[in-house]
Amino acid sequence: MGRKSRERAAALATRKRQAAEGITIREARPGEGETVRQLLLPVDPEHPDVFDPLSDMIDSGLVMPPDRGLCLNLVAENRDGKLVGALSAVSPFDWITGSDQLAQPFKPALARNIATIESLAVAPQARGMRLGFQLLKHAEAQLRESGCRLLIVDFEPSRSHLARYYTEAGFRLLAYGQPLHIGLLPGVILPRPSHKDHRTSWKALTEEITLEPALMTQGPDMPPVPVPGGVLVGVLAANHMATSSAT
Repeated sequence: MGRKSRERAAALATRKRQAAEGITIREARPGEGETVRQLLLPVDPEHPDVFDPLSDMIDSGLVMPPDRGLCLNLVAENRDGKLVGALSAVSPFDWITGSDQLAQPFKPALARNIATIESLAVAPQARGMRLGFQLLKHAEAQLRESGCRLLIVDFEPSRSHLARYYTEAGFRLLAYGQPLHIGLLPGVILPRPSHKDHRTSWKALTEEITLEPALMTQGPDMPPVPVPGGVLVGVLAANHMATSSAT
């Protein structure tokens, strides 16, 4: 690289750093729903209506009821007041409540301990400033403060570049189609199914979560087999387990 090229690269890096220093990460406000929707459209351009409920939720100022878990919508605002990034995270309530392996008192408790990143996007003109990592860092801090212990994100083969991205952010990746297994009580393992064309990654937000080997039954007269990828233990907080058991 010649001197002029190095100077241009250094100048570009300086401009990006200065731009990043002027970024504010905060929760989305009523009236910003459509702007957030436009930011997120490139995440799933084939289904433009998928972000309509999120837009409506932001504009209405709706707060997630405690028994349905957690919901967090963050935006990145530049020094000019323009939104240049957005992140949405919510508890996988439908999966948890739809499981027949989990007693009802445990379902809202588990929902408060898990969040999935539904969408994360940065405007083209703001890329290269690691805003995605900033949004993730703020989301993790706020979710952890709210009692969340496990963060999950899924992505498709068309977005395979995200494997490296989330690995750098501290997530652990499963194989395509491999379900995530969560150990709740001794002998009780709750699988989170994954579509064969999706890849799941996860990140523990507390040191109490450990990945341990475990066996699962196959059926009558069949020997148990190891759980692929192991089982996450400690996802359900001890105080939630005690409260749910007493309910």
